[in-house]
Amino acid sequence: MANGTYYNDGSGWKRTHDRPPLRRPVATSGNYPDWSRFKWYVLGDSLTDPAGGVHTSKFYYQYIADKTGIQVIVDGLGGTGYYAGVSTNRNFVERVKNIPEDVDIVTIFGSGNDIPHGYDNYKQAIADTLMEFFVNRPGLPIIVVPPSPWATYPKRGDDWKNYCDTLELVALNYSFRYVREMWAAPPFDPNSTAARNAFFTKCADGIHPDENGHRLLAPYFYDAMAKVLVFKE
Repeated sequence: MANGTYYNDGSGWKRTHDRPPLRRPVATSGNYPDWSRFKWYVLGDSLTDPAGGVHTSKFYYQYIADKTGIQVIVDGLGGTGYYAGVSTNRNFVERVKNIPEDVDIVTIFGSGNDIPHGYDNYKQAIADTLMEFFVNRPGLPIIVVPPSPWATYPKRGDDWKNYCDTLELVALNYSFRYVREMWAAPPFDPNSTAARNAFFTKCADGIHPDENGHRLLAPYFYDAMAKVLVFKE
């Protein structure tokens, strides 16, 4: 699946421009809501990029769309972040400017790619990105999601902790929702062999989750989204 807008009518993924003018009921599973009328913009790095599909054939947003029917606009690009990608104008702040006017919710996922660029660079880039929303897209629900941990960073190691803490602080300063750091507490622990096996079965370097890893990521997004979209239903 390449970058673009997609929906799921219960029988599989289809391009949004092929969607019938009259919306048909979307099959949902269990107690999941019908979000078929909503558009979700997913912004991220390689863990969001369907073109790369690194170590997975199914992403966190597909698990959610399969349950709810929400339309997904995919904007994932490997190697980028709030700061990473600045030299090619593909970092997050540049891509935020292209988000369509009719989206209902945005999630920003990542990015561990920023950490090697240093605190001063990524702090300013995070602030610039969220300021773009605050000034030019007031009222648009924004959910900031920290990167899923890389096994190469010790659990709550200084570099990782500083990045996630900065991301949370800036997000809350702009009154945006922040999803708690995934591996700051059980059940995820990058130092645990069992946890890594459940998350990285295809990825020896412990960066890109597999299909099961994305399945484990999905509830973090879904729970935060449900708290916002309930007011739009």
